[in-house]
Formats: sequence, C-alpha cells, structure tokens
Amino acid sequence: MEGAAKIVVAVVLAAVLLASLSSFFLVNGAEEPKVVRFGCALSLSGELEKTGQLYKEGYELWIRPTFP
Repeated sequence: MEGAAKIVVAVVLAAVLLASLSSFFLVNGAEEPKVVRFGCALSLSGELEKTGQLYKEGYELWIRPTFP
C-alpha cells in the first residue's frame, strides 16, 4: 500500500504543477487591467448592522482621493 500512496502523491503533485503552470501562462498573456476593483461583504442589516456601517464608512473614506 505504501508504494501506491507514493504514486498517488506523485500524480496529484504533477496535476497541481501542471495547473499552476497553465494558469501562469494564461495570466501573463492577458492584457493588464486599467482599473483595480476591491470588494468586501458587509452586514448592513441585522445584528451586525452598526459594525457593518462603520466598516462601510471607513472604506468610503479610504477610497477618497487624498490630493485634489
């Protein structure tokens, strides 16, 4: 059973490596985005509404331009 486990591990590692390399080449060939978007999940209702609103205000303050 020990030899079969090594084969399974080797196959899984090979699959992960192949997936990593293919995604690397697909991403590098793409055009760079001109806009970067950030997102998050906020609780704006329910038990955590007050905390979610505070986070929302903090994020809105963060995205304001610093210089005119």
